[in-house]
Amino acid sequence: MRERLALLSEYLKNRLAFGKNKKTRKGFILTMVALVEVLAISVVSVSAWVETISTITIKAEGAKIDNYVYTNA
Repeated sequence: MRERLALLSEYLKNRLAFGKNKKTRKGFILTMVALVEVLAISVVSVSAWVETISTITIKAEGAKIDNYVYTNA
């Protein structure tokens, strides 16, 4: 795990190093910002979905089945 973090750290240092192509650095930063935004949108939408689902209640008080359908399953 430490090796992977070291490799990631080295990659980010090389990628964001000063004196390199500014377009590459800017594109990388914009990509990271876009990924963070997508992650934030998905977290918010999932939490809203969970909140909506948790408020739904299904009750069968006084329920009656009108017709029975038998199958050979």
